[in-house]
Amino acid sequence: MEEKDSMNPEKNEDIEATCEQAGDEVQEVPAEAPGEAEQKCREYLELAQRVQADFENFKRRNANTYKDALQKGQIEAITAFLPVLDNIERALSASLEAGEESRLTEGVQMVHRQFLLVLEALGVEEIPALGETFDPNLHEAVMREEACDPADAGKVIDTMLKGYRTKDRVLRCAMVKVAQ
Repeated sequence: MEEKDSMNPEKNEDIEATCEQAGDEVQEVPAEAPGEAEQKCREYLELAQRVQADFENFKRRNANTYKDALQKGQIEAITAFLPVLDNIERALSASLEAGEESRLTEGVQMVHRQFLLVLEALGVEEIPALGETFDPNLHEAVMREEACDPADAGKVIDTMLKGYRTKDRVLRCAMVKVAQ
C-alpha cells in the first residue's frame, strides 16, 4: 500500500481512488504527541538497559558456576589419585629399605617426581606436619606419645599419611602422631 504524500494532495487523491477500486480502506495512523513518543522511547531504552544488565548478570553467574564445577571436578580427581601417590611412595620406601637400586626403582622414582610436578602445577601442596604444632584443621591425630621434652608437647612427632591442600581447601588431613 502506498503512503500519503502531504506535499502533493493530487497524488493522495489518486492513491485513495486506487485503494477504493481495490476495495481497501485508507486508514489514518494517529500521530502521537511529541511528549508521548519521547516517553515511550525512554521506556524502551530503560527496558533494553535492564535486559542488557540481566544478561550480563546471567553471563557472570554462568561463568562462576562453570568455574566452581570445574574446580570441584578437579579436586575430586586429585583426591582419587592421592592413594596412588601413597602407594608409589610406599613402594619406593620399601625398595630403598631393602637396598634395591634397580632400573625399576629408578623408573618408579621418575614417575613419583612427575606425579609431584603435576600436583604442583595444579596448585596442590603437601601439608607440613613433622615438627609442626598440631593443628586440627590440617592434621588428624591418630596416635599420642609421651614427650621426652616438655617443649615438644603438642607437636607432631611422626607422619603416618601425608596431607595435601590447595590454596584455599584441605584435600586430605595429614594423619599424625602427636607428643603429649
